[in-house]
Amino acid sequence: MKRKILVTGANGQLGCEIRDLAPSRGDQFFFTDIDELDLSSKSDANSYLNKIAPDYIINCAAYTAVDAAESDMEGAIRGNVGIPEILVDYAVKNETRIIHISTDYVFPGTANKPLIETDETAPKSNYGKTKLDGEKIILSYDQSLVIRTS
Repeated sequence: MKRKILVTGANGQLGCEIRDLAPSRGDQFFFTDIDELDLSSKSDANSYLNKIAPDYIINCAAYTAVDAAESDMEGAIRGNVGIPEILVDYAVKNETRIIHISTDYVFPGTANKPLIETDETAPKSNYGKTKLDGEKIILSYDQSLVIRTS
C-alpha cells in the first residue's frame, strides 16, 4: 500500500533533495511550499491537509532567516512555532506521523565535542529559541520525530 507523504518547505534545500529521491520510494508524495500554501494559516493548512490526508508529514517548512529573526521575532514565531502547532493539531486528530526538521541552533554553540540529542539545549538567538519551542510542540505528540541538522 502506498503511503501518502506530504513534504512542506519543498522548495528549500532539503525539500528539493527529498523531491529528487521520492520517485524511487514507491510512495505517493505531495510537495508544497510557501508560494502555494501558507502553513501559518490554520484554515488554509487544514483545508489542504484534509484534502490530501497524508499518512506522514515531513516538515521542512520554517522561518530560516537566522539573522533577521533577531528583529522579526513575530515572523520567527509564526514560522517556527505556529506551523508546528498547526501540524501537530492536525496530526493528533488524524493519526498522522510527523518528521520535523530542526537545527543545531537549539544548542548554545559552546561544546567542544560532538553533540548528541540529549545534550542540554540553550539557544542564544531568537531563531534557536523559536526552533526549540517548535521542537517541544512536535515532541508533545508521540507519533513524531525531530531531526536536527547543522
